[in-house]
Amino acid sequence: MEHLYLNDEFVYVRLQGIVWHTNALRRKSKLLDSSNNILINIIDNVNPLKKLVINCKRINDIGQNLIGLLSSNNRFNKRKIIFIETAGIHEALLSSLKELDISKFDSSHYHIVSPTNSTNMSLEEYKDCIRKVNELEEKVIKRIIIDSYYKFEEGYRVLPSTAILAKGEFNACSIISSPKNFLWTSLYLADKVEEFIQKEIKPQKKLRLLGVSLRGAIFTSSIALLLGYDFDTVDHLGPKHKLYDVDFFENKINKYQYLYIGDYIIGGTEVKIAKTYAQIYGNRLEHAFVIGSLFKPERFSTFKLGYLVNILDIIPKENIDYKLYLDNEI
Repeated sequence: MEHLYLNDEFVYVRLQGIVWHTNALRRKSKLLDSSNNILINIIDNVNPLKKLVINCKRINDIGQNLIGLLSSNNRFNKRKIIFIETAGIHEALLSSLKELDISKFDSSHYHIVSPTNSTNMSLEEYKDCIRKVNELEEKVIKRIIIDSYYKFEEGYRVLPSTAILAKGEFNACSIISSPKNFLWTSLYLADKVEEFIQKEIKPQKKLRLLGVSLRGAIFTSSIALLLGYDFDTVDHLGPKHKLYDVDFFENKINKYQYLYIGDYIIGGTEVKIAKTYAQIYGNRLEHAFVIGSLFKPERFSTFKLGYLVNILDIIPKENIDYKLYLDNEI
């Protein structure tokens, strides 16, 4: 259960992460009894002297039992419980909490605070709490990404599928193989992809996510499930692709607008090839979002890029230096 919460000066949970853990996102937006039981366990047993921040983003049904469980055993008086990102369950929370002593702040996201019998939280304190939550998530994700980088012992090495020499490489397997790292990275990535779609993409056709590498496709599927999009994955659609990859698009002629989801971009090769394949069959791929990129978005003129981090911003240059590969250099 430790992978379901973050522990800082407060305890932080995401309801969609708990839902994912209990029912594998079959009902990604609804809190079932199994999810309630885990949340209550966290409330009762995980650092109960600290306030608890519950992120309700993308949850639209909390069922009938959650508030009753929270109010039973005097839980509201034992620790301060703060609900954030409650747009999908705003009315349900208000209705359920109407007989309890609560302080609520209706912002653009309909945040609600339910304090204990101690002094109610002020709006300024509440905004400070939101800021700290955002900082905590960003800090945790950056650390996960940094830890996925491995420096080469022998110095420079040519990276697969590129003409670039590097002192090390990022390996998303370290994220995927850790339940906690994968869950929190996927949730954070889903948030940023959702923001990217709203800001940058104006679909002319049905939007569909696309993954084209073994590791990248895992994130494609998790983001699609968290956000409710259809998705496609193609086996080894990259520099060493095979001709049967073309068959993937034969039943998808002129139907979709694709958003590429991947792990790391160095030269952008996989995105460019995926874009070409999509265009052959009348589909569009003009946007990509990845965990990390070597270059800034303006470096790529054929697609709009979004990412969680720029690689050079988080790894010291002496550990991650890149340069163009020339045959006489190694």
